Formats: sequence, C-alpha cells, structure tokens
Amino acid sequence: MTKFVQYCNTTANIKGFPEKVTTIKEMARLTAIMIWTLTGYHSISFAVEFIDSYLPFRPPCMQRPFPIDLTTDVPKSYITASLPYPKKCEIALILVNVITLRTVPTLT
Repeated sequence: MTKFVQYCNTTANIKGFPEKVTTIKEMARLTAIMIWTLTGYHSISFAVEFIDSYLPFRPPCMQRPFPIDLTTDVPKSYITASLPYPKKCEIALILVNVITLRTVPTLT
C-alpha cells in the first residue's frame, strides 16, 4: 500500500491524495472514495451528456409526436420536420454542457 500511496502523490500527482495511509479505517475511507469517484460519480455526471445531447432522445425538444403507425416506413420529411429548430438545439446543448461541466474532484 505504501508504494501505491507514494506513486499517487509523486508520479500521478493526484491532488488531495493522503501522504500516508496508516490505519485500516483510513484505507477503507480512501478505497470508498476512489470507488465512488471512478464509478458512481463518473456515471452520474457523464451519462447525462451522452443521453441528453442526442436531441431525438429528448421528447420535449421534438416538434412532432412519434408516429403511431409503424407498419410503414416513416418518411424522411416527417423525421426532418420532427427535429427541433436550431435555437432549441442550442439551448438544450448549453444546458447539457452546464450539467456535465468537468470538475476535478479531490480526495479530501
């Protein structure tokens, strides 16, 4: 564990990483923070960008309802007319960008 902590402080230069871990409680806390940062925090923050930035996944942005009759192909003209107008796209993408602004979380 000592070599790992030294590596994180020197080579990786991780801000807020503890200089030494001496007790099981400190190691458990550090492990929990690392697991949260690499899984839950990452999933919550960055999944929104991939889902919401594709505007057809955002029903409120669409200009027409989804076609009910799916027995025939939907014409390209209907799809094009369903897409949101440019200003609405811009506002939605700005909102997604604000929600998913990259932060550099520290371990403290």
